Amino acid sequence: MGNINLRGIDSQHSAFFNLKQTYVVRKAKMHVIYAFSPSLLPQLSHIRLMMNGTLFATIQVPPNTNPTNGSQVAEADFDIPPDLLVRRNVFTVEFIGHYTMVCEDPANTTLWANVSDASYLDVAGDILPLANDLRQLPLPFLDTESIEPPRIPIVFASAPTLKGVQTAGIVASYFGMVSENRPARFPTYIGQLPEGDSVLIAENPTMLPGGLDLGTISGPTVAMRPNPNDTYSKVLIITGMNADQTIEAARAVALQSGLLQGQTVVVSNLVLPAKSIADDAPRWARSDHTVALWDYASADSLQGDGSAPLNVYFRIPPDMFYEQRPNAILKTVYRYNSIPIGPISSIQVRINNAFLGSLPLIPGPDPSRIVKADIPVPVVNLRPFSNSMSFDFTFQLLKKGGCNDTTPNNMQGAVLRDTYLDLRGYPHYATLPDLELFSNAGFPFTHYADMSETTVVMPPIPTAQEIELFATLMGHFSRQTGMPVLRVSVATADAMRAGANTDFLVLGTGEDQPAFDKLGSNLPVNVRAGQVQVRDTLGLFTPFHHAWWTIPTPDHSESGELTASGVPDSVIEAIESPYASDRTIVVINIKDPVTYEAFMGTFLKVQQSSDVSGTVAVLHGTDFESFRIGNKYYHVGTLPWWTRMTLWFVDVPWLASVLVMCVAFLLAVWTRIWLREHARKRLQMEE
Repeated sequence: MGNINLRGIDSQHSAFFNLKQTYVVRKAKMHVIYAFSPSLLPQLSHIRLMMNGTLFATIQVPPNTNPTNGSQVAEADFDIPPDLLVRRNVFTVEFIGHYTMVCEDPANTTLWANVSDASYLDVAGDILPLANDLRQLPLPFLDTESIEPPRIPIVFASAPTLKGVQTAGIVASYFGMVSENRPARFPTYIGQLPEGDSVLIAENPTMLPGGLDLGTISGPTVAMRPNPNDTYSKVLIITGMNADQTIEAARAVALQSGLLQGQTVVVSNLVLPAKSIADDAPRWARSDHTVALWDYASADSLQGDGSAPLNVYFRIPPDMFYEQRPNAILKTVYRYNSIPIGPISSIQVRINNAFLGSLPLIPGPDPSRIVKADIPVPVVNLRPFSNSMSFDFTFQLLKKGGCNDTTPNNMQGAVLRDTYLDLRGYPHYATLPDLELFSNAGFPFTHYADMSETTVVMPPIPTAQEIELFATLMGHFSRQTGMPVLRVSVATADAMRAGANTDFLVLGTGEDQPAFDKLGSNLPVNVRAGQVQVRDTLGLFTPFHHAWWTIPTPDHSESGELTASGVPDSVIEAIESPYASDRTIVVINIKDPVTYEAFMGTFLKVQQSSDVSGTVAVLHGTDFESFRIGNKYYHVGTLPWWTRMTLWFVDVPWLASVLVMCVAFLLAVWTRIWLREHARKRLQMEE
């Protein structure tokens, strides 16, 4: 949680943590590393430690603390009554500080205390067995209240078919979706059931491990059983009479319908939601109506006393096109207590740490003043997908003089539910290929949230690591969209043929994925047999690209400008599909099995940054380098015809001169004809 820095005469900080639902605490101890300001009065200053609102310890300022000795770091252990700890817990540190008996300035910089981030909580107890009830999902496999990134093993009873791999992707997308802001990993095992909570996929129920016999299977089946290798853990079993029924069972888990109750459910009459339309992901802001900030934050998180910024996190569709309007409008409605504040109080508004503006907090007699204001938001400050907006209430203490200044506890402000960001009217039109959109949002595969227009190309016999890569990506995509990948397709390289009107995601190593060879010269970079080959992606069109009439674009580098030392551990590439126009192929080529762990950890760590961008991203160790090779690009989406024409003239400016010349020529011809006709009529009248 980081160091806790407390300032003023009365300030506090809270940290939230959770215990497993089946965990019973028998003993708890808090080890605290702390320091006080040397200028505090020991008899009046202290730190209070509270668990779930109940005081369990007080830390006094050491009696020998004074400015001469300076600040001293100390450590102490405090027992916590076990009955104070529940599943969801709040640990609170409150600082009460005074440095003088009279005329105390509550904003004096000598009023501080610090609790180190090396402090820790030590808990001991027992684990109780959990009932086999599917209604508890996603528990115990994923705790939505935990702050740790989840790792959910996926186990195949036998070597999976491609439909079995698809089943794993659907289940992983469900857990990825409910994990929300924590990237989930899905270690994969084939024929081996590990200890701990696991998901078991059996396309043939006769292959289930001993101790997990479900009896006669009559259809798509979802069941929860104790793990025979771990008494206190569970196994979520996804099975059916064949591979298609196994997929049906996985879809039932992903949709979390009311059918899933008890320890075993046979799924029947499952109705899938309608096929997704473009950009309809539940977690993406809509461009056909306003983006209400309260849809992305709770009421409590949008009000405060100025001690910390109020943050809102939201996602916008990655294919938004902003060229038509340079500014979006943030309609802000806020409320504050105007009585105890000074004349230079304000709200600092930022988006992605870029300053947008300052809203005034004007003092007055009103205990609850509501103000409305519009703030322009430059679209250049918007990230292509994940965005954060912060409202920092900066309250100035009203100075009364005469030693009457105190820190009021009623300095409060709130951002109201009528606040929204107006993105209406911006069309959807993305320039591709762009790996940053893929890394951030899974775009263009998530263009349709159920991935109904995506085919994932796996090796003919995928390894456990390749299946883990696939499942983890499906979880990542659904975490961004808020919808499971109900309609994703999984195939081999045979699906890549002329007329294939789908986006392809190709996964594997260079040695076992024939799709890499099939793409051939279409890929800008090939990593084969320990060698890196950079290809000219423009081919026969290179002379025309360098012709006099073209205007070079600064955001596209020339072919063959990739420079990287050594052979990369992994390569991510994006190209336009050679099988259908305006379709995308993204290739993830892992050098060997040893580098899978580094790739997965690094990709999930940087997935919301710009580390992976351009058309080629190479991994060396734990760092990505990104490049744009070639100037060939295409678009997904639609624009009004006048906007398309404007962009056309921007890309090919000499056409404007040609058009003007053509219009002038036609006008001259028409003028000459009109003048001759007019002259002929005049001569006829004179005769």
